[in-house]
Amino acid sequence: MSEVFTPLCDVDPMSERIKVKARCVSIWRSHAPGKPTPVRSLDCVIQDEQGNRIQCTIRKDGMPKYEGLLQEGVCYRISNFGVGENGGKYPLLKHKYKIVFYKNTALTRIDSFDQNNKGLLMVYLQDFYELWPEKF
Repeated sequence: MSEVFTPLCDVDPMSERIKVKARCVSIWRSHAPGKPTPVRSLDCVIQDEQGNRIQCTIRKDGMPKYEGLLQEGVCYRISNFGVGENGGKYPLLKHKYKIVFYKNTALTRIDSFDQNNKGLLMVYLQDFYELWPEKF
């Protein structure tokens, strides 16, 4: 029996016991504005097979567990996580929510599901204008 994965576009706080399969396309450390230290969290963007993206946050206390496991370009199965609002003044992605890792979040490396190791998205120029009209 194969596993059932939730597409990233369907991740929301009302979902229970969901698993996602995605590639990590970007990782960075977050700081308080204007203060390079201390680090507040480890953040990343993941992308599923359909090209959907969502931001993930690993709070400071969980960083030692996941920092060595998480790598750009690698695919993972992720389960036992929380889902929160993707708020803030300048959200990175248009997704309404983000994934929040808990101490018991399972992050398991899996075989690559495609050859798009960098997570490139090919979009028509018109679609780009529609996504971010305030930039033009």
